[in-house]
Amino acid sequence: MTTFFVSFLLSFAAAVILTPVMIRMARRLGVVDTAGASHRKIHAADIPRLGGAAIVLSFYVPLAALQLLQWSGAVTNRVGDRTLEDPSLLAALLIGGACIAALGLYDDLKQVSPRFKLAVQISVAVFVAIYGNRIERLDLPFLPIFDLGWFAIPLTVFWIVGVTNAVNLIDGLDGLAAGIALFGLAPMVVLAVSKGNIVLALLCCSLAGSVLGFLIYNFHPARIFMGDTGSMFLGFVLAVVSVSTAQKGRVAVAMLTPILALGLPILDTLLAIARRAWMGQSLFVGDRQHIHHRLMATGMSHRTTVLVMYAFAGTFATLGVMVHFNRDRESALLFLLSMVVAGVLLNKVGYLVMPTGEQGVASAIRERNRLVRETNDAWMARLALGRDFEALAQAASEIAFAAGARQARLSLEMEGQPVRTWAWDDSPAEAAGVDQAFSLQDLNGHEHGTLYVEWPDDGTFNEAVLPAVETGVRKLAEQLAAGKSARKASLA
Repeated sequence: MTTFFVSFLLSFAAAVILTPVMIRMARRLGVVDTAGASHRKIHAADIPRLGGAAIVLSFYVPLAALQLLQWSGAVTNRVGDRTLEDPSLLAALLIGGACIAALGLYDDLKQVSPRFKLAVQISVAVFVAIYGNRIERLDLPFLPIFDLGWFAIPLTVFWIVGVTNAVNLIDGLDGLAAGIALFGLAPMVVLAVSKGNIVLALLCCSLAGSVLGFLIYNFHPARIFMGDTGSMFLGFVLAVVSVSTAQKGRVAVAMLTPILALGLPILDTLLAIARRAWMGQSLFVGDRQHIHHRLMATGMSHRTTVLVMYAFAGTFATLGVMVHFNRDRESALLFLLSMVVAGVLLNKVGYLVMPTGEQGVASAIRERNRLVRETNDAWMARLALGRDFEALAQAASEIAFAAGARQARLSLEMEGQPVRTWAWDDSPAEAAGVDQAFSLQDLNGHEHGTLYVEWPDDGTFNEAVLPAVETGVRKLAEQLAAGKSARKASLA
């Protein structure tokens, strides 16, 4: 136990020291989350987003220190001796974790497409599963044990990729993902210690310390964000740890404990997928309909919303531990009770109700999203042949009006200086409208201007169309970046 506590303290201290370093480095490199760059951003100032690097480095500090002391002969204990006895788990977290962290860091610095991230995540998950960390059987209360055979690898890959992205998706408020990760780790630590799984307990304690040290700077009002480096790394480690917990756990409840421990991000992700499919949105485009957004829409403050989410996560984590230490029948009842309680609470805040209400409204929004996607695709194909300003402006206007806008204005910039502005009025009206500004920010984080869009405030607008417009604007920004040299020559 002493080694676990020391590991926790070392990673905690490392995170406390490294996080301010990352704050300064991110500001110096310009790696910040720009306020107002997306309709989903709710922070009022630019925030550095390299905090995930501090989490990753701090996680590895006690592990490296323990091995160095063990190899040098300065300290010998059974934890150090046992850390190399589970090579598949160590390889998964050291090699796989490093790959996921590198992917997240590259995305924070340069930004990559969602499909590329998914491809890398799947590749790493396949490596982890083939190397020995996989869910080999399904064994739930009242059901016969089902050996998965060859299906073990695809199911494990699905679980790892799903949890990795679930934590990434829930990272929408100050301190939210870090706190949820801590609550997800707590049952894993209890189970690992109870089963004598020393390596797993050590890894969980190291990660918990690094996350808690980072949370000091990330809790509202946040001074730094973890970015994709941190959220994907946390999700990946939690997924791998939960697989290891299931492998070593009681037969009849092997997967219930990790499912409950990570219940909040899993539930949020499943409902996000269903919601986006229902709305005709891309699964890779974010929105403002996650659990934390719905809670804030009820009038809760930023901090209160996070604390309520902590309470949800803590409840799930407690039920996860109770499920593990109870008999099969009680485990099943606890699991069902947790689902009922979660359903009632989420329904109270309107989360289980589709944001569009009636079927007719949803159909209209799906059609609107389809039109915007088709407009995006058609213009991207045309712009690939020529990226002059007039074509870019025409593309912006058609994307806006395909989304039902009544007015739009495009302002382009080059090297921070205004270049040209276009304005369009479809149906001018004196009545107030719904305004939204979309930043033309390319994959490298460079700003090329802003598209201002106004919808009529007559009940026909629904924010479910915003992600599709944002996707089109981002593609326009990429075209602007690709044609930068040509535009400079044309202005000369």
